[in-house]
Amino acid sequence: MSEPSPSPWLWSCPSCGRRVPRRAAVCHCGMTRDRALELAAREPAEAMERGAGASAGVPRDVRALLVGAALTIAAGLAWTVLAPAPRDSTTPVLGWIDPGPPDPATLRAKKAPAPQPPFKLPWWR
Repeated sequence: MSEPSPSPWLWSCPSCGRRVPRRAAVCHCGMTRDRALELAAREPAEAMERGAGASAGVPRDVRALLVGAALTIAAGLAWTVLAPAPRDSTTPVLGWIDPGPPDPATLRAKKAPAPQPPFKLPWWR
C-alpha cells in the first residue's frame, strides 16, 4: 500500500516501500513514479470493490488479541450461567438457634487451677 509521503521531497514506492527523492523518476526496484502515482490513485477504489471495511487496516496481532478477549468473555459468561451448583457446607440460617454467650458462673466453675512447677521455686528457700 502506497501511503502519501510526509515529506514534499519524497515519494513512496508501492513495490518495495522505499522512499525515493522526487528528482529520481525511477526507484531502485524499477518502479516509475508515474506508475506509482497511478497505482496509488487506483488503490482506494479497488479496496472498496474488495469489500475491505474498517478491519482491513487492523494488524493481525491486534485482531488475535480481540478475538482472544471475546472468547475469554464468552467462556466466563458461559461458566457463570452453566456452572454446577456449589456444595453447601454452611449451616442453614432458618431454624438455627444461636446459643449465645456462655454463662459467667459456668466459666468460673470450669476455671483450671494454676499450673504447679515440677520443683519448688525459689529453690534456695
